[in-house]
Amino acid sequence: MGRPSDTLLAELGGPAESNLTQAGLQLTQKDGRPVLVTFRDEPLTRHGLPIPQVNPKTFSTSWQTTTSLVTGGAVACAAVLGVWVAGVVQGPPAHPCVGGDDSVAASARAEPVEVRPKEWYDAATGAIRKENKRAEALAAAGSTVRTVVAFESNRPTTEINTRFDGSIPELRGIALWQRRLNDEAISDDTRVPLRVEVRSTGAEFRDAEQEARKLVAEQNDGSRRKPYEQVIGVLGYSQSRDETRAALKVLSAAGIPTVGTTATADEMLDGDNQSYWPFAPANSTESRIGADFASKFDIVERRNGEGGCTPAEQAVIVQSPADLYSRSLTGKFSHDFPGSSQVINFAQNGDFRRAPAGTPRVSSAHDLAETVCRALKTQPNSVVVWSARARDFIAFINALNAQGTCIEDDITVLGGNELTMVAQTGSFSDKRWLRLYYSSHRMPVTDKRASEKTREFVEVYDRFVRDTTHGADPWREDGHAAVAYDAFHVLSRAADVTYRDKHADRRSMLTALTSGMSFDGATGYVSYQAGANAAPADKTLVLLRQGAKGAVSVVACGAYRQGLTTQGQAPPCAAEGKH
Repeated sequence: MGRPSDTLLAELGGPAESNLTQAGLQLTQKDGRPVLVTFRDEPLTRHGLPIPQVNPKTFSTSWQTTTSLVTGGAVACAAVLGVWVAGVVQGPPAHPCVGGDDSVAASARAEPVEVRPKEWYDAATGAIRKENKRAEALAAAGSTVRTVVAFESNRPTTEINTRFDGSIPELRGIALWQRRLNDEAISDDTRVPLRVEVRSTGAEFRDAEQEARKLVAEQNDGSRRKPYEQVIGVLGYSQSRDETRAALKVLSAAGIPTVGTTATADEMLDGDNQSYWPFAPANSTESRIGADFASKFDIVERRNGEGGCTPAEQAVIVQSPADLYSRSLTGKFSHDFPGSSQVINFAQNGDFRRAPAGTPRVSSAHDLAETVCRALKTQPNSVVVWSARARDFIAFINALNAQGTCIEDDITVLGGNELTMVAQTGSFSDKRWLRLYYSSHRMPVTDKRASEKTREFVEVYDRFVRDTTHGADPWREDGHAAVAYDAFHVLSRAADVTYRDKHADRRSMLTALTSGMSFDGATGYVSYQAGANAAPADKTLVLLRQGAKGAVSVVACGAYRQGLTTQGQAPPCAAEGKH
C-alpha cells in the first residue's frame, strides 16, 4: 500500500520516524507533536507498549490517521495523530464541554489589539461636540433643545487604563444616539434634540459624589441662562461603587432623573434613589443564572481521562471586598450556588475593611494564584468565579501562567460583564489552559438569534469606528456601546414626552419615566414597567464562551428579541420547573 505521501508528512510538520517506545513518550505530552511509527519485519500480534489516553484538545492540528502496511516482510509506516498505538481511535467525549473544549488561546484574535487611548477618546467626544453644535443650531431655529450630563470616569490616557475602562465604547454609543436624534429632529417636530456634557468623575469614579453636588449647585445658581443649557437628566454610571451610589442619592434628592448604563449592583437602587432607573440586569439576576449554569452544565474539565467536562461542585470566588459591585455579586452567587463556595479576598491596594471574617486575604497576584491553586487541587471540579475588576483579572491570569503550578489541567473561569473589556482583545492569546465564560448585555452579531435592531446597531457602530479612528476595534462585541445607546434612547423618549409642553421642567421627566416605556433597541427589547423605577423587565443577559470562533453565546436569557420572556425559557434562564 506504500508509504505516506510527502504532502501528508509536510502537513503534519515533518515528523521524524519513531519506535513504539519513543512514540509512547511523545503521545503523553500535553502539547505533543504528531509521531510517525515504522513497523519492520515483526508480527503484528506482538504486544505493543501501553499508551495512556490522550485528550484531543491539546493538539494544534486536526485528527487524522494514515496507516500503510506492506505484507511479506516489506516496510509498513503509520502516521499517527491522536490515536491509540493499538489502532483504536478515541471517539467524542460523552460529556462535551458547553461551547466547545478549546481554550481562549484558540481565539481568532491571536495578538492583543493595539489601543490608541487619546485618538479614540477624542474621536468619540469630538463627535459629541459636533452634535452639540447641531442641536444648538436647531435651538436657534426655534426647536426645543435641552442638555443631558454623561458622568464618566477619568479620561483614559494610557493603554493600561483604556483596556480596563468602558468609557470609550460608552461614549461611542452616546454619540451614535445623539446623531440619530438630531437627524430625526430635522423633520420630526415631536423629537427634542439633546446636548451632551461629558464630565469626568476621577479614576474609578472616586469624585462621583463631588461632581454630582457640583451639578446640583449649578442647577440652583441661575448660571444656565439659555433654555438649551438646562440639564434635564443624567446618564450614569457604568460601575457600581460606593462613590457612584452616593452620587445617585445626591441626584435623587435634587430630583434629577438618572438612567443607568452598565452598573448592576442591586444596592445601587436603594430606598433613597427614587429618580434612578437602572438599565442592565441586576446582580441578583446574573447570580441566579450564573450559579445555575455553573452547577448544572458541563463546563469544568474532567480529570479522569475520559475527556469532556462536568458541572462545577465548588465555586472559588475571588472578590475585592471594598468594591460594591464585587461584594454584591459575591454574596448573591454564594447564596445561589448549590455546591460549596470558597471566598478569597483580593485587594492590591490592601483595602480589606469589608472582607468577611475567616476568609483569605491576599494583596499580591502571586499569592492569589497560590491560594486559588490550593483550592483547585483540593476540589478539582471547581469553577473560579471572578467578581473583581478586569485589571485585577489580568494580574491574576499572568501570575497563574508564570507560576505554572496548576495549569497542567485547564482552569474554568466564570466572570461578569466587566471582563468583556479584556476577553475579546487578544490579551489571553497564549493562555492554552484558560476556559473563559462571562456575561454580556447584548447578543453577539454573529449569533443567528440576534435581533434586527442589534444587527442594525452593529452596522452603524462599525461605520462610526471605521470613519473616526484607525486600527482594529477591541470592543466590537462588547456591550458597553449598545447599553449606552439604548440608555440614552430612554432619556430621549422621556424628553420627547415631557417637552411637548415648552414650559415643562426636569421634574416632569420623572413623571414621564414613571409612566413606563418600551422599544426594540440595540440590546434587545427594552420594557420599563409603569409605576416603579426598576430595571427593564426581562432585560437581555447573555453568557459568552471565549473560544476558537471568538465570543460565542452559550446561554441567552431575557427579551433579546421582542416577545421573549425569561419564564418562557429553559434553565438556567428560568428557575427549574418554572418554564
